[in-house]
Amino acid sequence: MKDERKTKTQLVAELAAERQRRLKLETAQRESEKRFRRLVENAPDIIFRLSLLPSPHLEYLSPAIEQITGYPPEMFYTDLAFGVSLVHPEDRHLLTSQRTAPLSSDEPIVYRMISSTGKELWLEQRYIVITDDQENPVAVEGIARDRTEQVLGRAALQRSLHEKELLLKEIHHRVKNNLTLVGSLLELQAAKSEDEQLREMLAISRKRLLSVARIHDTLYQTEDFGQVDLKAYVTRLGDEFAGALGSNCTSIRYDLEEVTVAMSYAVQFGLILNELVSNAFKHAFPIETRAEPSIEIRLRTSSAGIETTVKDNGIGLPPDFSLHDTKSLGLQIVCMLTEQLGGDVTFSSSPGVGTIFSVTVPSADGDGADAIPLTWDVGIEHKDPSR
Repeated sequence: MKDERKTKTQLVAELAAERQRRLKLETAQRESEKRFRRLVENAPDIIFRLSLLPSPHLEYLSPAIEQITGYPPEMFYTDLAFGVSLVHPEDRHLLTSQRTAPLSSDEPIVYRMISSTGKELWLEQRYIVITDDQENPVAVEGIARDRTEQVLGRAALQRSLHEKELLLKEIHHRVKNNLTLVGSLLELQAAKSEDEQLREMLAISRKRLLSVARIHDTLYQTEDFGQVDLKAYVTRLGDEFAGALGSNCTSIRYDLEEVTVAMSYAVQFGLILNELVSNAFKHAFPIETRAEPSIEIRLRTSSAGIETTVKDNGIGLPPDFSLHDTKSLGLQIVCMLTEQLGGDVTFSSSPGVGTIFSVTVPSADGDGADAIPLTWDVGIEHKDPSR
């Protein structure tokens, strides 16, 4: 009997301890639920649970809905269609598709909603579909964040950028027009002069101005104002020289890859190419030269960087030609601009075979990283190396 009474006493104590433990768990659970509710109800985002059974209805909607839209939660609880009516007509399909969507979405839904003041809001919503044991959707839980400020700010930034791009286009266009005007004035001045040497000097100066104008025209037509398309520039340069000198004078061939250079280098590159290519057209092929003169321009990338080669089959340079002692203003310009770009100039020539001028220039990196060398191999044959 003593052992039986002891057992009953132990059972009573154990039951009391179990009740106490359950009471603590329930208290802790209630406290946890209170903390969670405070967190949810004070969150700046809209948190919701949409039950799909037996018919779609809101089980929970956080108070943030009123702060964002201006409408109290009760209006959404009473009529689910009211919330849908606030969504922009073009975006409503995004919300209705949630019922048949995958169980979760890595990409948020972005849709527009009209507030009580008529303001258009942009909401970014993430959600998960809750299913039963048979994988049938029973509810949708999600969170929606007000992204109106970010969307409008991004739109304003894009508008500002577009306006600046248009302004920059207009600047390049006007610079090109002004340079072309100055070139025309030089042409008029040359036409009135009886000094042959002066007319030639004015014509050369005009072509150099037009070379810079051509760069600004290329920038005007491009979508990327930070880069100049060398392929388009070289093709246009060669075609213009060939057209000016006549199709029977020189045939020109191209083997060009897509290559761009920084805008800060564009004018220097344009002048360098202008001088070298113009020399090839003007001086590589005297009247007594072979019947089929030609120039080939190649533009390609390699392990060394970007290489451009312009070859001709002209008369070549004299054996005693020195690049550093040349009196040619054009070649002096080439050397000066190449030095400004941190590059170097070399050449090779064989009488009756042709000449190659190589201009190697490091590319410009905005972040100061190691430069990629840009190699320009331009074949030039000179009738008069002292020009």
